Amino acid sequence: MNTIKIQFTLDTLIALLALAASIYSIWRTNWLDKYSLEVTSLESEFSRGQILFGFLVTNTSTRVLKVEDLKMYLKNQELKPIDIDIDEYDRKHSKSNSNSLFEYPSFIPSIDDRIYFEKPTLLSPGEHFAIRIYLKHCPDEIVLTADHRIKGFKKTKSFSVDDFNLNNVDNINH
Repeated sequence: MNTIKIQFTLDTLIALLALAASIYSIWRTNWLDKYSLEVTSLESEFSRGQILFGFLVTNTSTRVLKVEDLKMYLKNQELKPIDIDIDEYDRKHSKSNSNSLFEYPSFIPSIDDRIYFEKPTLLSPGEHFAIRIYLKHCPDEIVLTADHRIKGFKKTKSFSVDDFNLNNVDNINH
């Protein structure tokens, strides 16, 4: 019977270390280059007789990522934005002062309140977009869908609004 003799030399040790280093490098590159989205800066306020809900969606990965869909849910029911004619509402509810030279609406928005996710949005690394919409109720979950996997093997990722300790404006008397 012939036996195979394996010799462990310095060359073998160097080859095994090089193999281990290359496997680690491949793993680390794939781990660092994962696609990732985050929802931050959640806020809600009572404005124009409805809830004005806003947040930022940020690409926290090192690659360009396309956000294909955004949905909000309350108890597994999808919430749809309320279409408010802001100019009409402000005209009806502004308090004019006869002694004033100028008339200001009761609420002057810092950004366009009508912004809502209507089409796929391409985000560079570190880039974000803002969502500000009117709703009847604050959502308890925000779900984002991307063109690449952003959570395990899924292209969707959900964010619990309760995790952000948002003020509950659903209980305000209208």
